[in-house]
Amino acid sequence: MPMGASTSPSSPPTTPSVASSGYTAYEQTQKAIDAMQNKAPVSDIDFTIHAMEDGTEVSTQERVCRGIVFP
Repeated sequence: MPMGASTSPSSPPTTPSVASSGYTAYEQTQKAIDAMQNKAPVSDIDFTIHAMEDGTEVSTQERVCRGIVFP
């Protein structure tokens, strides 16, 4: 049995601080900091406009059908 390994079922074996992806905690922290500093710019998509099948654009903040005629 390797040194530092525990035989008790209640305690996990002792291993270095490496995540399942193979990176140490320090490397993960550096990758997270790098990702936050070098993130892509926010896109200029207007999600309040919807293109209908016929090509017209309508606002999602207003009603498309203003009124309903009852039979």
